[in-house]
Amino acid sequence: MLSHSADAFRLLPWPERRLTILGWNGVQLFFVVSCLTLTMSWLSRAGRETWPVSRFLLRRVFRIAPMYWCGLLLYLALDPPGDAFNWPQLLATLTFLHGWSPGLLPTTSHGWSPVPGSWSVAAEFGFYLLFPLLVGLAGGLVRAVLGFIAALLAALLLNAAAFAYFGPAYGPTATDQFVFYWLPNQMPVFMCGFACHVLLRRLRPGGAWADAGAWIGTRATAITVLAVLGFFGLGYLTLPRMPTLTLPFLPIHVLAAQWFSVAVVALGLARQSIWINRPVILLGQASFSAYILHFAVLEALPSWFPTLFDLDAPGLSAMARSMVLFAAVTAVTMAISLLTFRLIEQPLIRLGGRFALRIAPNG
Repeated sequence: MLSHSADAFRLLPWPERRLTILGWNGVQLFFVVSCLTLTMSWLSRAGRETWPVSRFLLRRVFRIAPMYWCGLLLYLALDPPGDAFNWPQLLATLTFLHGWSPGLLPTTSHGWSPVPGSWSVAAEFGFYLLFPLLVGLAGGLVRAVLGFIAALLAALLLNAAAFAYFGPAYGPTATDQFVFYWLPNQMPVFMCGFACHVLLRRLRPGGAWADAGAWIGTRATAITVLAVLGFFGLGYLTLPRMPTLTLPFLPIHVLAAQWFSVAVVALGLARQSIWINRPVILLGQASFSAYILHFAVLEALPSWFPTLFDLDAPGLSAMARSMVLFAAVTAVTMAISLLTFRLIEQPLIRLGGRFALRIAPNG
């Protein structure tokens, strides 16, 4: 929300944009935490339920699809595509398959996007399909590291293949943007979540590195601050957007994921921390709704209050207005998202759990 609020101001000074643009990597934080929590949930159920893969996928559909489909209906009503509408793209978006072609996942201003920002949902759903095969990486640190390296190599090869295959048809700009967003390029980020799980298991009380974990836990706030500063430091470096064979090897979104992983492990070991509080927990619970809805709020507020949110304001005025817009977008989005979380997401999550148990009962 910070990044998108700043992007709305066309004359925003570069020093602010240089930092706020890193907000694009907020999705990588979601990917890391998603992999970590899915692994915790999967292993907590291991050996206690039949048909674990089927039940896992059903729960994932009921967790993501209802709010996502509501978002699709909302944006169809708010911004009808007109002549840009096409059935293949709509069907691919409904079924989370739009992340596999530049034509289905338009990343330039010339295409129709049924759900803004839905590239991340496509990548997340693709990861769900692979997760039951990959969760074994959580069994050891060596396996997790090797999985991360393998994901980087796979991204390098598959990205090159995608450029060769899609480039002639869609052009270099659209192809480059698509390749950054698609699942193979994001897979190393997900792999960081497996490493976080291994580290937390070993560093927590009873683990092989419990003494080190206790030391980290008492310094979790300071370590988290250092991780945040390291993350923002990426804004002052020239880094690739995809894995390369030349220095630096790691692209910016993977380096961001590694800083996020440091913060996640530190907070996971914290005895107490200013970062862990009721408002943050509520924000986290409603974060998926907020991700889907904040695009609509960001579009609405400047049109309702054009003087306050003058998107053509220059210099310091743009900087101040962008912060006010960010605060307003966050407040309004979270108010709506807490409602949609309770009225749409939570009931469907419970329904998905009951449905999974019904069609794949234990015993």
